[in-house]
Amino acid sequence: MSATYNEILEKMKTVFYEKCNRNVDDLSDLGARFQALASELYALNVYGDYVLKQAFVQTASGKYLDYHAAMREIERKKESLAHGELTFSLSEPSESDTEIPEGSCVCVASRPYIQFVTVENGVIPAGELSVTVKAQALEAGDEFNISKNEATAMVNPPVSVSGVTNENPFIGGAHNETDESLRKRILNSYKIRENGINASSIAESILTIEDVFDCSIPSAVEANVLYVFVRTLSGSLSDETKAQIKEMLGITQLAGAYISIAQALPQGVVVKAEAIVPRSISAQFVKEEITQKIKDAFSACKIGEPLSLSKLSNSIDCSDFIEFYISSTSADASVITPMHGRYLVLENAEVSVNVE
Repeated sequence: MSATYNEILEKMKTVFYEKCNRNVDDLSDLGARFQALASELYALNVYGDYVLKQAFVQTASGKYLDYHAAMREIERKKESLAHGELTFSLSEPSESDTEIPEGSCVCVASRPYIQFVTVENGVIPAGELSVTVKAQALEAGDEFNISKNEATAMVNPPVSVSGVTNENPFIGGAHNETDESLRKRILNSYKIRENGINASSIAESILTIEDVFDCSIPSAVEANVLYVFVRTLSGSLSDETKAQIKEMLGITQLAGAYISIAQALPQGVVVKAEAIVPRSISAQFVKEEITQKIKDAFSACKIGEPLSLSKLSNSIDCSDFIEFYISSTSADASVITPMHGRYLVLENAEVSVNVE
């Protein structure tokens, strides 16, 4: 803020004294009038600062940042539901079919508010022990992106069913895109040459498709083949989305290139973290904080984007720890690099915190 209320008022009084050689406070109600005028000038000053802040991408927020995005033909990504599969099981085979009705609800035992619901009917055939059905989160948000074997508590258990779990992670959950994420995309768009030919330019164009929230065009691995990998909010790559992508890539087809469009696949990663903390610190709190930091890091992973364990370690405040180690069975060194056309997802976070 360029000036406070008191600074404005004192400056007005000083100028008046310099002009009239009189003290405003000694002249009847003139002091009160000065205060009223200073209040209005201060309000105008604050509004001017706010307008200036919203005028630049680097400092704009909310709907004003959306206006900047619109000038670059960029839209804020909308919220989405995490999706995956739930496996329901019996303790012993049944002589008749066991139905798993659509709408069966399951939650994470330690966080009962993280709930998932089946989106199709399932049947455990007579003599069988389990069935896997598609499911999605009850609400949007990245907190619903869970590792495997976390959804193990049934809210409304089907008759005879004794257990449930998710054998693979739930993915795709997201809140409305944050200002920071949108700002980064806008600023990146100014760095990319909009010629429709370079990979970054093409990827930015594809990201304007409503169902696409991540896109990667890796360096060519075959002559005359353009690989396009996408992640969609719906969890599947529809013919309509494929057609939209191909339409955007018309110039590459004219150049004689073959276009290969595919849904990017998850690459599961197991991360291990060990911490030793003094008795003055809650081990459970530290464990939850480390686990959440690891989950946040993986939620932000893009297609083909490596994850640095050292950067992940630096993001965790371990200044009060006695010792701290982080590693992964999926990394030969300190960087986990996904395979061609894949993105990293947290398969499991093994966090142990010991008190010394």
